[in-house]
Amino acid sequence: MCLAVPMKLISRDGDWGIVQRGGLEMKVQLALVPDAQIGASLIIHVGMALSQVDDQEIDEVSAKESEVDCEKASAPAIKNAGLK
Repeated sequence: MCLAVPMKLISRDGDWGIVQRGGLEMKVQLALVPDAQIGASLIIHVGMALSQVDDQEIDEVSAKESEVDCEKASAPAIKNAGLK
């Protein structure tokens, strides 16, 4: 399963930038979003910014993540599911 996550661009040097989310910072390639400015919300996958999104979309994704985290925390543990 591949997962792309929204992160904020906090610094930029040409085609490279530093993005941040939840205390995590990472260096990413910005070639696909050449107009991204500091503070932009970007979708990041395997070290590359794929697209820029607006903050409303980020808020919606974060709300869904919180719902999933709450559901996981309240779900009973699954043991011996028969998977090898």
